[in-house]
Amino acid sequence: MLENSALPAGLAEAFAAITGTASARDRHGADLAIEIDWLASSGALVGALPSSMNPNASWSDAPRELADLLRALGRASLPVGRLFEGHINAAQLIGLYGGANLRQRIAARVAAGGLLGVWGADGETPVQAERYGDGYRLSGAKSFCSGLGVVKTALVSASIDDSTRLFAVDVEDDERANPAIWRVSGMRATGSGDYDFEGLVLPADAAVGGPNDYFVEPWFLGGMYRMCAVQVGGLEALLAAIIAHVRSRKLVDDKILQLRIGQIAAQVLMAHAVTDKLSGLIAQTGRPEAIALQALLARDAVESCATTVLSMAERAGGTAAHREGSDLDRIRRDLGLYLRQAVVDTRLAQAGAALLA
Repeated sequence: MLENSALPAGLAEAFAAITGTASARDRHGADLAIEIDWLASSGALVGALPSSMNPNASWSDAPRELADLLRALGRASLPVGRLFEGHINAAQLIGLYGGANLRQRIAARVAAGGLLGVWGADGETPVQAERYGDGYRLSGAKSFCSGLGVVKTALVSASIDDSTRLFAVDVEDDERANPAIWRVSGMRATGSGDYDFEGLVLPADAAVGGPNDYFVEPWFLGGMYRMCAVQVGGLEALLAAIIAHVRSRKLVDDKILQLRIGQIAAQVLMAHAVTDKLSGLIAQTGRPEAIALQALLARDAVESCATTVLSMAERAGGTAAHREGSDLDRIRRDLGLYLRQAVVDTRLAQAGAALLA
């Protein structure tokens, strides 16, 4: 496990600062621009670029080290961890499938402090692309655009010619953004609103990869190890918050609370072990289909552990677990929302079908 003390000095300082502002960012209308600037200054944004975009890449191409880094950031702030995980996802996809000119442009933008993202959830009118001159024209909108107003370039999925393709899009037009719809109990500072792409014209090299490259394994489902790592960091932060609460109440000798904390720690350990196993499998460049299967199982295992921890945390904390302004309440709400993902049951059923086959 990579503790904050084992991080490079710049990253450790940035993560400590992010921990310090996490509570203040827990409100509607907040953004994480300052925290992203800290990540940029620490070298984390550039460090996320793969070797095809950054000759000095180190941990960006090392899944286990990357998982440890994301876990440490998840401990500091789940919303910041979520945005940084999206930045890494976008960087890796551009490194894999983007043309040389696009890779160069994006690398320069990241070096200047630009955050990347991946926006895949369609709004009421799904995003479509059509060929337009030498490039493309988009229509439709995306929902749940994490980092709205902070992300500078987003990879956007669009339907074209009976397939799905990715496009790198400048998303800094405030008139196209609608952050007002993000009214949720957790992960408030991620600002995951809507973005309108209607009529937006892109150059030819904005296309990232060919038809359906977005879904190629092990980069699609296999990438769940990054999300799991951030969530494990959140679980560790929740355990620390519960321990701090019990100590502050001078209840360290309470046998029931000792039992609860032991049970929570065991669940956190299991979630970490599952995530570490998955990142290790990816590091070994295992078979793509095997990685995809393990990713689906790992994601469900982490959710199961986290759901158990959330229930126990509420029992251990009592009303304090719901007290506004407390770390316990904030982390509980952030993690509870972060666990919610699309078509989880469908994908888990696919894993079961693969095992039966």
